[in-house]
Formats: sequence, structure tokens, C-alpha cells
Amino acid sequence: MQSKLKISLISLFIICVSNFHAQNSGYLGKKTFISADTRLFVPLLYNWTHVDESQKYKADGNSLNPARNLLSYGFNVTLGRAVDRKLAFLIQASVLNFKVSNESFYTPNNGSVIRSSFFHCRSLGIMPIIEITGTDGLSPIGLSHQIGLGFYQNKMVDKEYVVLANEYPDVVTYSKDNIDFFDFNNSVKSYSFMYKLNLRIPISRSLLYNFGIRYNLNFTALAFGLSDDKKGFLYSASETSEMIRYANRNNIISLETGLTLTF
Repeated sequence: MQSKLKISLISLFIICVSNFHAQNSGYLGKKTFISADTRLFVPLLYNWTHVDESQKYKADGNSLNPARNLLSYGFNVTLGRAVDRKLAFLIQASVLNFKVSNESFYTPNNGSVIRSSFFHCRSLGIMPIIEITGTDGLSPIGLSHQIGLGFYQNKMVDKEYVVLANEYPDVVTYSKDNIDFFDFNNSVKSYSFMYKLNLRIPISRSLLYNFGIRYNLNFTALAFGLSDDKKGFLYSASETSEMIRYANRNNIISLETGLTLTF
């Protein structure tokens, strides 16, 4: 009789403990997690809407070879905390690299650009995110919806660029040998509203694989109020801002994949 009572009490205790843990947030009771992701976005809309995209090039010394704006990439590191079964708060830091192209701007000598290499831009950003898990979800595993608002600083990257300009009566080659393209110390502010459909799959008791598709609405500071004075550079502050704004506005879909560590 006593043995049956002990067994019954032990069984009741196990059931109570199981129910208690079932109500807790976090994967296996682990509520804090950190993710590292690669972010890839194919600028289809940018390529489709950009004028004369087929005439863009990459620099090869002081010459130009035909090139396409096929892929942009970046990296995210995200720290999250589950507050209940279906809700988590995250903070994400990002480094994004993308290409921009010359618009119909004039050179310092009022020549028109006829060929241009791609220019490279790098963005550093921070984004608070709210994550809501799907039906029967247990944050942070399973299917989830993420909504965030991020803030970015965009800077042109100092690399080898080449621009050919039609300056009467000759075609002039602009390169690092004879001009500074941008004021590389200047930054352009932007922000982004994001929605992401994300899936995390357990690999082990602490490690998860995650994959998601992300939609971004990017807004870049308008060139109004920025200087049109080239100040010895090939592109003024307002022209640089306009190139970055155009690229940000049209790069709206990205894929992300990486690993999540829970603890």
C-alpha cells in the first residue's frame, strides 16, 4: 500500500513539474539566445528600375569591364530574450554591403558621365525587434514573426573606382590617380521598417538552425539641405545621398540564414 502511495506521489510530482515547465518560456527552459546570420539580397527591383543598368562596369585598373549588380550581402548579430511562450524581445546589430551606381550627375568640369564602375557602400545599423511565435510555438524555436525598426549610418567605401566622362573635346578618365570620388568621412542616415518570417529548428539542446525571408522598407535622409558644392570631389554630399537613397529604397527583400545559441 505504501509502495503504491509512493509511486502515486512520485507520478503526481512528475506531472506537476512537467506542467510547470510547460508553462515556462524558453527552449528547454533557456530564455536567452544569440544568433549570427548571413544576409543576402538580390537587388532585382533596383536592377529593373535603374536606368542604363546594363551599361555599368567594374574597375580593372584604369579600365572598365562589364558587370552586373547581382548580389549584396551583410551580417547580423542578434541578442534575444523570451519573456513568455510566444513573445521575445531582440536587439540586432548589422553590417550591410551593397553597390550603388552613378546617376545623371555632372563632373566638376560639367562633363556628362558615359560609363561608371559600381560604387560600394557600407551600412552599420542597430534594430530593436519584437518576435511573436506562431501557433503552438515556444520561443525561440519554431515559426515566428519579427517586426523591427532600425537605424543606419551609410558610408561610401574607399576603393578603386573608374568613371569615364564626356568633357569637351575629349573623353576624360577619373580614377583615384586624379580625383577623390567622395568625402569618405561623410555618412548618410537612414532607417528601415522590417517584417521577417523566421524559422528556427533545433540541432541540439543548445544550438538551433534558423532561416528567414525578410521584407524591408528603407528610408534615407533626403538630399535637401545637403551641399551641392563638390569641394574637389567628383560627387557632392547631396549626390552621394541621392545614390544611397535610390539603392536603399529598391533593395526590399533579403534572405537570412545562420545559427542560434540558447542559454
